[in-house]
Formats: sequence, structure tokens, C-alpha cells
Amino acid sequence: MQTNVKDRNWEPWIILLIAIFQGFLYILVVPPWQHYDEPSHFEYAWLLANRSGFPNPGDYDIDLRRSLVESMIQYGFYERGTQKPDLQSDNPPSIGIQQLNDPPLYYLILSLPMRIVKSWGVSSQLYLGRIVTMLFSYLITILIAWGIIREITSLKNPLRWIFPISISLLPGFTDIMTSVNNDAGAIAIFSFFLWGSIRLIHRGFNWFDLIWIVGAAFACAFTKETAFVAIPLVLIVLIITLTRNLRWWIRVIAVGLILLVGLGSFVNWGEVAFWYKATQQEVPIRQSNYAAIIGRYIFQVDTGAQVAPKWMDPLVQPIPKQDALKLAGKTATLGAWMWSDKPVKVRTPVLHDGIGTYYSIVKLTEQPTFFAFNVLLPEELVRAWVSIAPKPKKNSPPAVVYLDGLLLVEGEYSFLQPPHFLDAAGNAGKWDGQNFKNLLRNGSAENGSVGIHSWLNSFGTDYFPHYARPSFILSYVLDWQGVNWHAKLITSHLFRSLWGIFGWGNVVFLGHKPYRIFLVFFLIGIVGALLWFWKKKKVAPWDLVFFLGLVIFIIWGSAFIRGVSHLPADRLALPVARYAYPAIIPTMLIPAVGYLTLSRLLNLISHKADRIFSLVYLAMFVSFDIWALVSLYRFY
Repeated sequence: MQTNVKDRNWEPWIILLIAIFQGFLYILVVPPWQHYDEPSHFEYAWLLANRSGFPNPGDYDIDLRRSLVESMIQYGFYERGTQKPDLQSDNPPSIGIQQLNDPPLYYLILSLPMRIVKSWGVSSQLYLGRIVTMLFSYLITILIAWGIIREITSLKNPLRWIFPISISLLPGFTDIMTSVNNDAGAIAIFSFFLWGSIRLIHRGFNWFDLIWIVGAAFACAFTKETAFVAIPLVLIVLIITLTRNLRWWIRVIAVGLILLVGLGSFVNWGEVAFWYKATQQEVPIRQSNYAAIIGRYIFQVDTGAQVAPKWMDPLVQPIPKQDALKLAGKTATLGAWMWSDKPVKVRTPVLHDGIGTYYSIVKLTEQPTFFAFNVLLPEELVRAWVSIAPKPKKNSPPAVVYLDGLLLVEGEYSFLQPPHFLDAAGNAGKWDGQNFKNLLRNGSAENGSVGIHSWLNSFGTDYFPHYARPSFILSYVLDWQGVNWHAKLITSHLFRSLWGIFGWGNVVFLGHKPYRIFLVFFLIGIVGALLWFWKKKKVAPWDLVFFLGLVIFIIWGSAFIRGVSHLPADRLALPVARYAYPAIIPTMLIPAVGYLTLSRLLNLISHKADRIFSLVYLAMFVSFDIWALVSLYRFY
């Protein structure tokens, strides 16, 4: 046994040498400032290195800003359409969104060597920052991957060296881990937490590993919100570890009861189906009212209530894409019955198409009145949504606005006579003697839906990705008809960026539809992983499988949510995989296990099958990496 252990001493050194070579390649190939938000991340570390104390949001050094912009001009940052700032202005030039609201741990580490080289130019300091990130984040994460796979595999398993090398050769991962960006710090520290958690679950309760994961979770809280999930995961790890000796059915019942109690405390009934809620108003949106024009229920919106996030309207409904496309280049009519608890001038419901917004200003009284307007939509329309945002004039006192019978129909209709609906839900009717179909779903609030308790909504607004309210996310999840195109778009973008979408999201792999190759590669790996589950169903370490699956689900789900909150925006903000890279180790473990399982199906001696797997799997990642480097070199 001792001989075998000594034979494997080369593993970490070979792995590290490959990672170091790979890291320096990406540091040199990618020009300065050509990573996501790299100038503003650098600014945070520079301010820590050159000033006393912590910078406050909005702080800046105008000489640094000008030096940064001059360096960005030197390296061609503005040559691809980005507007060049005015260096002669007395105002500080913009370098992108500031990061000074982010937790400081990564920037503190980055600032330490920068304190010694204050006389260097900003581009030289940037390269130093990239090297520090590579050493602190990239190499540490690769070593952690080696430690984790070593913990859960047998001595001669080829995954012990192939798996960490494959991660080091993943182009998109290496790109972000050799940039000045706090994502890299979050990935490394969460991976360290993951390692300790796997040790604790695998070995059983011990104080060393418990202190390890608690300390790592605490460090995650001071690095970036993408790693905050480590804090509740500590409890999950403890539950798994402390109940490992109970019968499986007892654990299943316990988990089921926890889920039921949790859901009961999180959700309630009474929201409006198909309408996404961003308002923080205390009065319910859906209200039974004797004045209802259609059915029993109406909408009520408090114009004085705050919304979260601030870029959203109180209520939003996406139009299913197949219906939106039918309106391209045509006239549509949007209308509703509206009244208020006091006389007030407000906006009607608003039609958005990602290009413009269309509404009318109307004067409401306490009596329900029908309002409508026509709009000619552009030929290039590809999506549409309607919002209820009855904003009164500035300095007007807040009011409660009531709405019922909202409808969006194709065609131009008069406003003299209101439409006649054929059902209480307002799905269809007659207007101007013509039959119509209402493109708005649940326009009279008759259909209720599950919602989120206010305490969780308030908490979620502060801690969920991009400040998306849990109620908004739940409505999105329940509305496949309205957002399936958007969910597919987010999923596709996340998958593509897992392999590599470089620069500021503007550099992709060379070739015609290159990401299909990665899709085929990954699907084959999933098939192999499912086969492994089937073969090992009686002996698999299901505690670890459950935990790693939970990590993948939560972290990738959080990355997905970042795109959800920007659905009702003129410009779709699609999240990239850097937000999910804290789960890079369990994610890439899936294809690695899958390909090893498939290779062992060959009718060969086991060690030959493993050798074939090692060579083929490694060769594929080397080819992916060369492809990425050529793509980057050709672009820049």
C-alpha cells in the first residue's frame, strides 16, 4: 500500500504545473481590462491599497480614473463600439458599474501586493492582480478539486488526476479565474467550504471538519453574494452527518416533514395568477369588490408603495411569444376599467415591446370608467409585456387605483363603447361588432394563485440575486406558457458560458454553431452518469450525491434567477456561468464520472479501459482549450 501511495505523489505537482502554464497563457492572451467589470474591480483594490480605511460606495480617485481610461484607450477597449469618456471633463470618467458595495475579503487580499508597487502603472498593477488571483483562486480551486476527488475515489481511480486537470483546462473557468474579479475569490472560498463539507459527510462528525466548514462559510459571507449559500448549507451538512445512522425511510419522512413545514411558512394563497408582483404594498393586489365590472375580483394598486427591484413596475405580465409575434407591424388596442379612492391623474396599463412604451394619461374618479388606446407596433417586435404602473404626477398624493377587465387585442377599436366579455375571466368577447381574443391572461383577476408571505418577500429583496422578489420568481416558475422562450434563452446562455463566452460577453468560440459540440459532449457525459447511478444504486454514497446535487441546484438556480429579474426590461440581461462557478467541481464531476463509466463498458481489461478514458477525456479538454485560445487570439 505504501508503494502505491508513493507512486501517486506526482499527481498534485503535475496538476499544478499544468494549471500554472494554463493560467499564464490566459493572463497574457487577454488584453488588460477585457474581463467583466475588470476596471471597477481593480479600482476597489487600488483604493484599499492607496487609502486608509474602506472606501464607501461612490468614492473614487479622479487621477486613477483618468489613468484607467488612458490605459483602456491604449489597449483598444473602446474600439468596438463603447463610447470613449471625456478625459477633459471635471467629472470623473466612467469605468463601468462600481463594485464598492461588494464584501471586501477578495479585494483586501488583492490589495496587499499592490501596496508595494504603488509606483507601477495601472496596466502593470493589473497584471500583478491577475497573477495574485491566479495563485489565490485558480490554483487553490484546482488543488481543492484534487482533494475532493481524492476523498471520494479509490487509490487507482484515474479521476484523481484527470478530473482536476480537466477543470484547469475548461476555457471559461480559466478565463474568469485569471482576471481581476471577486467571482474568482468566491469560487475558491466556496470550493474550500465544499471540500470540508464532503469530508464531514464522508468521514462522519468530527470537530476539525465542522470548524473548517463554519470558518469557510463565514469567509464566504465576506467575499460575494454568490457564495452566501454556504451559510444555510452548513445546517444541511450537519443534518446529513448527524442522521447518517438512522434508517433511510426515517430520514425521508423527516426531510418530507421539514419541506412541508417550510412550504407552509413560506407560501400563501391569494396572489393574481399570471401577474408578476414587484410592489411592496401592504394591501392585497387581488381583492373581492362589489364594484367589479367582470366577475367578483379587481386589481388594487397603491401608488405610494415601493417596488423592488427599483427598475420594475408594480405588476407585470409577459405576453406569450407566439401571441406577441402576431402583433409585429400591426395595430393593437390596450384597455381597462379604472377608478380610484380619490380623484387623480395616472397612467393607464402600459404596453412594452423592448423598443418603446405605450400608455395614456387619464383622470380617475371614484366611478369605474373604461379607458383604451391604440398603438401601431414595430415590424421588428419580438416580445411584449404589459405592466400595471399607475404612477401619478410628481408631488401628487398617493392613491389606491382599482382596475378590472384589462384587455389587449389585435386590431383598432373605438373607445366610445366598451367591449362585452363572454366569460367572467375576460378571455374573449365582442367589441365594435367583432369577436376578439384577449391576449392578456387573467385580465379581471378572477384566477388566484399561490404567493409568498411578506416576511420572506422582504428578506428575499435584500438577499436574492439581483434583488428579485421571491413572489416575482415564483410567478415566473409557474408561468411556463408566458416565459418558456426566456427560460430556454437563459439556460442556453448559461450552458454556453460554462465553456466560454469571453471578454465582456462579446467573444465566443470560432466556428459555425460551435456550442453544439459542447452540448453533445455534455449529454454523453450525463448518459454515462445516469448509467453509473443505475449500476451503483445499492452502494452509491447517496448522502454525498444528495448534497452535491443540492449544491448544483441551488447555485445554478441562483445564477438563473439573475436573468429572471430582468425579464421586464428593454434590454435582456442574460446571466453567465461565472455566477454558477462556485459549483464548478460538482458540475464537472458529472461528465467525468459519466465518461469513465462509459469507457468501462468496453470489453477490455479494466486498466486499459481507464487508460483509454484518461487519454480521450484529456485530449478533448486540450482541444477545447486550444480552440478557445485561438478564438481569443483571433478576436484581439
